[in-house]
Amino acid sequence: RPDGVLGELLAETDSYQDRDATHRDIPAQKRRARTYLVPEQTSVELRQQLRRAAGREAQLLYEVREHPNVLTYTDYVADAEVGPTVLFDAFTDGIPLDAFLRREPDLAFTHRVAIIEAVSRALAHCHRRRVSHGGVSPSAILVRRGPEGKPETRLFNFQLGGADGVDPTSHRSNLGDDQVPLYQAPELRKGLAPPDPCTDLFSLGAVAYLVFTGQPPGTTLADLDARLAADHHLDPRAVSDALPRDVIDLIAGATQTS
Repeated sequence: RPDGVLGELLAETDSYQDRDATHRDIPAQKRRARTYLVPEQTSVELRQQLRRAAGREAQLLYEVREHPNVLTYTDYVADAEVGPTVLFDAFTDGIPLDAFLRREPDLAFTHRVAIIEAVSRALAHCHRRRVSHGGVSPSAILVRRGPEGKPETRLFNFQLGGADGVDPTSHRSNLGDDQVPLYQAPELRKGLAPPDPCTDLFSLGAVAYLVFTGQPPGTTLADLDARLAADHHLDPRAVSDALPRDVIDLIAGATQTS
């Protein structure tokens, strides 16, 4: 079992819970603990699926460790009493990107740029390590204000990803949260392609759409598909005409569809 005591619930899906964790013997040592919920009453197939997801996330996080914009992986306890548990750096006060943007509606343009640049650097690092994320979305990005007021950003939630020797899941809908599909490339969301750098680039563009407009790329998947069918990319001018041309082109280029 992990040498820790689980505390406040930080995030929850049907598949896992994230909680604060405190070391039993070193109370100052804090972690974020992700426990994959594998109740005995679930089917053998689902239990195996969740155990594979936990192992996949731990393995991918290990592959991309030591980047300043990736949430630090610290341990994996496959046989924890509460279920397979992945331990991360606590990144105290970090909250999901969409919650951060709601809390900071007047966030400076330069700080919005800094958030996207940080996620871009994290993804570039992953791709150099031949790891694809597969689920880049606001819930996969933690943000907090740093000591000088600048945003600090960490990418995590790698359970939908893949790499050389790590096959991506075929059960994406079971392992992400409800907002993830709105930020996925259509071919990935529809099961027509595995996660790769191109699908991650689409997700980065969709996240940038949110960061610079304050609105998600679609209100529903049908709405998103209609926008992509009409324009073949996301166009932030649908929300704001005031954005710099560079931002418009970045989002359009990243989310280009055939």
